[in-house]
Amino acid sequence: MVLAVDPEHAGRLMEICRGYNVEATVLGEFTGDKCFSATYEGQVVMNLEMEFLHNGLPQRVMNAAWRPACFAEPEAVPAADWEDLYCRVMGHLNVCSKEPIVRLYDHGVQGTSALPPFSGINGDGPNDAAIMAPILGKPYGMVISHGLNPVLNMIDPYHGSLWAAAEAVSNAIASGVNPRDLMLMDNFIWPFPDEELLGALDLAVDACVDFVRGTGMPFISGKDSLSSTYRGKDGTVIKIPPILCISAFGRVPDVSRTVSADFKKTGTKIVLAGYRNTAEMAGSVYYDLLGHIGNNLPKLSPTALMHVFEAVYGAINSGKLLACHDISEGGVAAALAEMCFGGDMGAQVIIPEGELAENFLFNETAGCFLAEIPADSNPSDIFGDIPCQVIGKTTDRKVIAAEQSGKTLFETRLDRLRAAWRQPMKEVFRQ
Repeated sequence: MVLAVDPEHAGRLMEICRGYNVEATVLGEFTGDKCFSATYEGQVVMNLEMEFLHNGLPQRVMNAAWRPACFAEPEAVPAADWEDLYCRVMGHLNVCSKEPIVRLYDHGVQGTSALPPFSGINGDGPNDAAIMAPILGKPYGMVISHGLNPVLNMIDPYHGSLWAAAEAVSNAIASGVNPRDLMLMDNFIWPFPDEELLGALDLAVDACVDFVRGTGMPFISGKDSLSSTYRGKDGTVIKIPPILCISAFGRVPDVSRTVSADFKKTGTKIVLAGYRNTAEMAGSVYYDLLGHIGNNLPKLSPTALMHVFEAVYGAINSGKLLACHDISEGGVAAALAEMCFGGDMGAQVIIPEGELAENFLFNETAGCFLAEIPADSNPSDIFGDIPCQVIGKTTDRKVIAAEQSGKTLFETRLDRLRAAWRQPMKEVFRQ
């Protein structure tokens, strides 16, 4: 890392570095002569004009084009075998428990983990972000979270990239972090950019720009891997899918004012908050299980997202939420199950009239949240003017049940869902 510091503060900087056992060396100074020079043992070994250094190499000109993908929407959806469908969603590789992977790493180094990867009664309820308090005895800490969705990027690089940014930030917000304290980093993982892939890259960058303009969150750094194409001696060409991974991180003034995702009490209200169009199902786990991809993917407004982020943060910071979990792969159904796993309790959900039950449960619009609030609380008093509705309550029965128009759709035992959720990685790790 290279730092620029006023000469009068250089001594103090060295003291700070020594205090943390970090090696630091003064490399040079800014001269104002518009040249970059270097010496070794008193001899000049380099002297380049900055104009040549920055602009001496002619820029490559490349053509970019984007041809919208066309993936068929399912025309006729078979009647759901609800219990089987729910278990298949929870066992999907994009939803299933990653605990065997996480447990390979020591995420509690020196006892600094304020919000671990898993929490709850049995320590198996996944959280949305990692929060660490690096200095023991101090209330402050830092958060890091991530978001990416290769399927949505394949359908539409612009909206898929917006989704990735929204997911990264939502994970931090659900944990109780102030959106005004968050900064972003991008990681573009792209094949060697031909005309169409360069067009996709251009759209992904546009999404990043629009997200910054709509939320005020800056991208302070990033990385790109734009040559992820393998060419074998036999002529085989393998291209990685174009992916944008967004990381969000920032400061947390008081880690005790954060919240985990596991349900805390029975008899409390379950609230769904955020803007979503449940007809936008493309790229979802549900569609994948039907053998489809679709084109009508979730479309997000960064400005509207920021209103939701601020409302959810305010609710958590004021102590009004008992638990919070963001909606991502698997939709409301997956988020609900994970909250139940952590709390080791059940839930009763009432799907609103007029909603298609499958879409309500499995829509994957980022920037939406499930929250647990006290039974005597009013969600509009907590969340203000953002869309929010009570969709159910927690129960002491270890069952997740859903009904619509007075008709029970399913009652699925928690242990069956948990087994389906854990099984894929058990097979991978032969547990």
